[in-house]
Amino acid sequence: MELPNDISSCHRIVLELASTTEAITPQLAGYVQQFEAQRGQIDL
Repeated sequence: MELPNDISSCHRIVLELASTTEAITPQLAGYVQQFEAQRGQIDL
């Protein structure tokens, strides 16, 4: 991937990455809950 050389293109990429991160945060939180539940079962 070639990175852009201008500020506005860099800004657009940062906004896209931030949006993607926000979109997957709930899914990641669900994975953490599943992991914690399974770890709790193992610790019993």
